[in-house]
Amino acid sequence: APSPRVRNEWLIRLLAQTGSRAREAGKIKFEHIDFDERTIKIYSDKTEKPRTVAYQPNLSTLMDIWVNGGNREVFSSAEDSHYLFVTRKKGRISNDVVNSVVKKAAENAGIQEVLYVDQRGSKRYRVTAHALRHTFGVHAINPDHGGGSMNLRYLQDVMGHENIETTEVYLKYVGEEAVRDMQRHGPSF
Repeated sequence: APSPRVRNEWLIRLLAQTGSRAREAGKIKFEHIDFDERTIKIYSDKTEKPRTVAYQPNLSTLMDIWVNGGNREVFSSAEDSHYLFVTRKKGRISNDVVNSVVKKAAENAGIQEVLYVDQRGSKRYRVTAHALRHTFGVHAINPDHGGGSMNLRYLQDVMGHENIETTEVYLKYVGEEAVRDMQRHGPSF
């Protein structure tokens, strides 16, 4: 992860583990986090009420270093900010900064590539903050991709999709596992 490494590594892992949107991650405040339960209330422009997401224990160490280890206080903007992710100049990280962090980390890892250049001449990259959101969706629904078999309705809630049809796109990644589940648990009349 690019510098500041602790903040950015934690941000990237948080996006991948929770399926949060870049703009949602930037809006996380300390009061939204239950450190004991490892849950975060996510506030979105797309839904009326917040949704609760969980993060894995391996993020707790990075979070502790960022929040309690003095790393966050290096930023003068952090002093009065209630937001979790701050920058050197602002008390809240912006969507553009979140995306830049993810793109730079992918570039540093040697996995970034330009997919195409759009009509305005802007490069479109393979690894973005939104790609991490999709990674979460695929892993949550398909054990073959290293995750679990999360119920589709629950995945809809966790990802903050208004319509189930939006979440159903992830079903295309379930194929082989669905067949194995039928073989193991299907009725045998």
